[in-house]
Amino acid sequence: MADRIWRATLFFVLLNEVAAGAARYFLGNIGAGQLVYLPKILMAIYIFFSLLTCFDVVALFIACAFALAAFVGVVNGVTIPAIAFQLWIMLPLVFALLVPKNLAIYEPPYERSRTIAILFFAAVTGVVANYFVELPWIDSAFDVGNYSVEASKLSYAGDSVRLAGLGRTSASTGLILGVLAVWLICRARSWMMKWIYLGTATLALALTTNKTSILALLIVTFVHSFASNTVASRVRRVAFALQLFVPAVSVAAADYITNQPTAYSVYSSLLDRIVATWPDILTGLYKNSDLLLGRGLGGFGSATDYFSAGTTFNTEYADNIALYVMATCGIVGLVFYIFSFFKIELRCRFLLKSEASMILFLILSGITTDLPESVPCQIALGISVMSVVRGLNRDIRRTRG
Repeated sequence: MADRIWRATLFFVLLNEVAAGAARYFLGNIGAGQLVYLPKILMAIYIFFSLLTCFDVVALFIACAFALAAFVGVVNGVTIPAIAFQLWIMLPLVFALLVPKNLAIYEPPYERSRTIAILFFAAVTGVVANYFVELPWIDSAFDVGNYSVEASKLSYAGDSVRLAGLGRTSASTGLILGVLAVWLICRARSWMMKWIYLGTATLALALTTNKTSILALLIVTFVHSFASNTVASRVRRVAFALQLFVPAVSVAAADYITNQPTAYSVYSSLLDRIVATWPDILTGLYKNSDLLLGRGLGGFGSATDYFSAGTTFNTEYADNIALYVMATCGIVGLVFYIFSFFKIELRCRFLLKSEASMILFLILSGITTDLPESVPCQIALGISVMSVVRGLNRDIRRTRG
């Protein structure tokens, strides 16, 4: 029974993520704007009853990690509403980490591909339609109580519109497209279907202007299709090193890059991160004495867009998963993040290739994206990690037996 509830909730969450912009627009127009929060409410209900009925080691670890991060946040002056809001944002990750045990193991590779394919092509169709037609929910908002809620955000890359399709933003649409495409490509029965998924995903991602997701998808497809497990492992380690290295060198590179022409180009968003975003966060953490433990839960991320962070530097986004972890949990959290990656990478001799490919996509995308606040990426990360860990534990038990 728990398996069916978890799967039904997962499908509803992914469906909502694919069509979040359209759903918010129509629900707002009929005066039912509160229903936009239904997917996370369902996840919260599942988490609550899961913790009551099956409080295992995973649940204990999740509770302790969030409690420690919340304590650091309180010490740094973060308000309880901000902490609660950040927990609300992280619900998909907790939901995914509590995936039922018999699901987070080596499942048949082609199971439920049709359902995922329907969601994938709906997302692609929305982006392509957005190229030819101005969709009504783009750059619209509606009221929920005393708050104005954005249905879909209009953004630009230079003079080009970043298409969001059915989703809320071009970035969120790009990430859901990437996650679904990787899932389908890794489980496709034929090369023809692999090329169809790759081609349509690349087209849609190009219209959203998510360059990192396109590059990540191409690398993952090549590695999954042609590379050995040894080579794939090396690629994951190099990608992980880049995730740490790129923001670290931005402080030294910023002064040099600011002396160069900064007119709009395909690299302007990356240059903005190197020149402004990453150095600003690192120097801000240093000046505020937050390097060791970070800002704490609610002290960094989109929660600070609604609740004051009490700092003078950018705390709303990091555009890099390692830097996001460091800004939230400090060097202590970053060390644990690094340790966790290599623990899984080194010990899991029988790493499931499809899950390994998803982890590689998340690592590559995380170099220039805030994955910790992306619903599909939180879910993909949680499921992939639990599949690897539980698969590893099963192999250890089988060896000992």
